[in-house]
Amino acid sequence: MNEEIKKPMTGIRGFIIRFISAFLLVSALFYLFGSVYTRILLPIFAFEIELVHPEYEILSYGMEETQTEGNSIYYIVKINRAIADKIGIPQYGKQVKLNTVASALYIQPIIIFSLLLAWPALSFRERGWGLLTAVPLMIAAASIDIPVFFICRIEKGFPVGSLSGQIRLMMDNFFSNGGRQFLALLVVLVTVGLIQMMKTPRVSPDTGPNNPCPCGSGKKYKHCCMNG
Repeated sequence: MNEEIKKPMTGIRGFIIRFISAFLLVSALFYLFGSVYTRILLPIFAFEIELVHPEYEILSYGMEETQTEGNSIYYIVKINRAIADKIGIPQYGKQVKLNTVASALYIQPIIIFSLLLAWPALSFRERGWGLLTAVPLMIAAASIDIPVFFICRIEKGFPVGSLSGQIRLMMDNFFSNGGRQFLALLVVLVTVGLIQMMKTPRVSPDTGPNNPCPCGSGKKYKHCCMNG
């Protein structure tokens, strides 16, 4: 009985140690090279904003260092729609500068890569394949999150009357209150699920308990997929 309790505890402890190690490693990498990842995504976000709202013209974008928040990403947007001034006269072509901390883009990849590197029962090859598979899913999640954030900031002074505007506001609240972390976990689960589907073992009648497992994990069949 004690051995049965000890094995799960050992597995949990090993996962926690691997996760902390991977988390520190991935965080350090994004601290050093996160600006490269950010600069790749900035034009994608600009394209999405103009695609969804052609009346919002992106004049420029980039990264800058701020005294209070460190690295920040910004967009300078020309609003080609009527905005009433203080006395109610509509004006066109107002320019606004919007920014947010660059670290908002690092939350999802740090969680995703850390969990995939620490995930139990994955071979080295499967982890590498999982990391590559997670990248487009991660970029897709960020491509929803950040453009919605900036569009909501642009429209902060406008009434939210349309259904699309209300949905966008709900999405912004979702991302700002744990939604980024939730999507990161969802990407991990989808990636691990795809890995499991790809490695369904073909067990021949001659495969014994002590033979290598057909899934390629390097373990004996009885310690891997035999009881799965």
